[in-house]
Amino acid sequence: MDSQGGPFVSAGNMMARSNLKMLGRRVVAGREAVGFRCPFASAPNDAKRWNADFWIDAENKQLVEHQVPGMDIIDPDKVYDEPLQGVYSGFRLYDITFDVPLDDELFRLDSPKGFELQVVGTPSAKEPDVVEFLRSVALVLGGTFPDQMPNFSQGNAHELISQLNGKAKDDLTSAETMLQTIRQRYLRPDGPIEDFINHSIESSTWKYLGDEVKLGDKDEIVCWYRPRNSRTYRVIYGDLSIKDLMPSDLPLPVAR
Repeated sequence: MDSQGGPFVSAGNMMARSNLKMLGRRVVAGREAVGFRCPFASAPNDAKRWNADFWIDAENKQLVEHQVPGMDIIDPDKVYDEPLQGVYSGFRLYDITFDVPLDDELFRLDSPKGFELQVVGTPSAKEPDVVEFLRSVALVLGGTFPDQMPNFSQGNAHELISQLNGKAKDDLTSAETMLQTIRQRYLRPDGPIEDFINHSIESSTWKYLGDEVKLGDKDEIVCWYRPRNSRTYRVIYGDLSIKDLMPSDLPLPVAR
């Protein structure tokens, strides 16, 4: 298998490692396959319990199945009564086949009959969008801002926010519904924050200080940034009020 690129490059890299465990043989999608297990060098939680299985066609040596974490940790065909410790997500790629002939008609970009193509741009995040998102996150977290922003896939809020994806729409609170709506609008876990940082403010001027700040605290700073072509910084406080401050008025040295 070519490990230089493509959707299975990670499996190719694992197969190239020097330390693997053989799993024997089994039939995968009608093909006899040989299995191997590769431990991860690092893991989300317990490195000793995090690995990957891959199964290779015994005849042509091509990948036919890839699973992370391995079958010794989670069986995708089994229903578990309780969450598995240290396992929050995974995947199983099954019946992988290479060089399958495909009809060119499958790749036509013409609109189907009765439909028109509508090009919709990514929403451009503005300051009110950031304030709305900060408010919704704090409400979902019980009135406290998260310890990081962006990098919303890490930190103390990650597990709680991640649980929203598994909730039925009717089970969401009003605050959770608001947060999910904003995240889906921007197709990002951190909502408008990344877009706002990349396109609306001066480079390297975003500073987040909201860890353990309570929603409604008018004296505590949540974040600041300098809008493009501006000499002053915008400072957002715990009550989501905003002030313009000169660089010399901020509690940390910043770019002028």
